[in-house]
Amino acid sequence: MVAGLRRLSEADLNGKRVVMRADFNVPINDGRITSRKRIIEALPTIKYLMDKSAGLTLLSHLGRPQKPGPEFSLAPVKYELEKFLGINVQLISNLGIHASEKLSILENTRFFGGEERNDDDLARTLSSFGDVFVFDAFGVAHRNHASVSGIAKYLPAYAGFLVERELDFLSELMDNIKRPYMVVMGGSKISDKINLINSFRKLSDTVLVGGTLATSFLKAEGYQVGISRYDSEGDAKKILSSEKADKLRLPNDVIVEDQQGKTRETVVTRIRQEEAVFDIGSKTAGDYAEVLKKAKTIVFNGPLGMVEDPRFRAGTKRICEAIRESGAISVACGGDTAAFIESEGLEDCFSYVSTGGGAFLEALEGRELPGLKAIVR
Repeated sequence: MVAGLRRLSEADLNGKRVVMRADFNVPINDGRITSRKRIIEALPTIKYLMDKSAGLTLLSHLGRPQKPGPEFSLAPVKYELEKFLGINVQLISNLGIHASEKLSILENTRFFGGEERNDDDLARTLSSFGDVFVFDAFGVAHRNHASVSGIAKYLPAYAGFLVERELDFLSELMDNIKRPYMVVMGGSKISDKINLINSFRKLSDTVLVGGTLATSFLKAEGYQVGISRYDSEGDAKKILSSEKADKLRLPNDVIVEDQQGKTRETVVTRIRQEEAVFDIGSKTAGDYAEVLKKAKTIVFNGPLGMVEDPRFRAGTKRICEAIRESGAISVACGGDTAAFIESEGLEDCFSYVSTGGGAFLEALEGRELPGLKAIVR
């Protein structure tokens, strides 16, 4: 998908020190990592570089710290890497100290002033940790930060294996499309996803809508949606009146809850004023599943219900299972989507679950990603 991508297999690493940008922005609760997916996804590149190079220093951010603090430290990631690799990993907290171990990890890059504004001095300092830069943090490819794009000005830069894999699947979704091409889209704000929706209306054959996105479209069509959350009725009306709006499929039944906590399934024409929509209904889930059977390519972005509540997970789970049954090339993307899939053990429903979140979605919109621009010829 990216012309001129510098691949890791092309790099001369013999006797060279390598600095690698990874994405270890993992969920941590009481000092314990609750999902190791991003660490596991980085291991193939880490192992390859340890075998080929003279030493490896890893960079990553964690969370959005206003100032350095133990709750944002990468120490838990260091301990997980030691378990996975069976070696000592050095945690470096001072930019003036370089690695003494074969593998080291620099403390949270957002602890150092200038990371998020792509400060040139910080980028130059980070480059001093290696002779070669490897970018394997697709989840931050859309960030123009010192440890993402800035460092590549000072070192020869290459894509890691995870980035290559993400780009291979992006190519399947944008350049080598097998049709019918179906999109399942949930989540909340139309205003956040309008460019993505417009891209999918051009690229795909059908867009199956759920979540608050669906409620917004139903409201724009004149349906009573009670006390449901909905977003930007104007944006919804604009999309519905635009070319190829007939590609959008909306729910015909939903699961609702009233203010006393009582739930029921109802057709969309009979939502009461005191009720809110929290999931697609069983008929809609069945209809969407039938449509997906015909697909050759599927993108899944955004839960179709309020999956934080177990009562409203059935619709999204049924659609994941239908995607597995379709046999199509299927990619799930977005942070909430990936978290749901992992929590339900539904990874086998998809050809690939992207680690990219916002970066993957911005790429699908056709935007240029600073992290990828840094690793092309």
